Amino acid sequence: VRANSADTDTESDEEGSTSHHAIPSCPQQCDCWLVPGLEWMRVTHVCAHWRTVAIENASLWTTLPLNLCTPWLHEIVLRSRDLPLNVTVPCDSNWEVTELILSGSIHRIRSISAERGWDIISTVLSRYSAPLLEILDVDHSTSNVDPFLIPDDMDTAFPHLVHLSVPEATLPRGLRQLAPLHFTHLALLSVTAYPSTDELWCFLRTLGSIEYLQLENCLDPDLGDISSS
Repeated sequence: VRANSADTDTESDEEGSTSHHAIPSCPQQCDCWLVPGLEWMRVTHVCAHWRTVAIENASLWTTLPLNLCTPWLHEIVLRSRDLPLNVTVPCDSNWEVTELILSGSIHRIRSISAERGWDIISTVLSRYSAPLLEILDVDHSTSNVDPFLIPDDMDTAFPHLVHLSVPEATLPRGLRQLAPLHFTHLALLSVTAYPSTDELWCFLRTLGSIEYLQLENCLDPDLGDISSS
């Protein structure tokens, strides 16, 4: 059901007279409460008191679906104050807005779950520090994307990254000297360069905290059976 003008997230006359918040209406009149993570937003239309409580509670606004209209995205970022953000990048996201929001908020982002737009995410991660990033999950059906570079200095580049799921990755150069990694979930569908059997074993030994591991196309098929290695 499409929200009509009376149901959009604009302030009523009564609320507007007592609130300092500037609440934009969505120009696309999207049903924001139907977006995963924001379904609870119907409570902001119960009464003025519930609305005020919800708007002032920053923890309710930490989910950021990037397929919402631009005014709404900026408003959610403001309402979340300085709390960590959980970002989703659906297929129908506006890519220009996606880059803008990610660039401006990457220092606050705790998780990124993307159906598409990996080229933009990769560019942002290469330019800016992501000190809070714990989860990076890219749809494995995404093809023709730049690989995710697992850096030698993971503790500096992504100090809190524990969940990594990407279609393709570039393994660190110094696999034999790699410091322990903190991944609990690691899923790679392919790598840009095959490591040797010894290098792969060295990499696996760094995964002391791993709980889920999926590695595909990560060894040269010409090596044959390595089960006895």
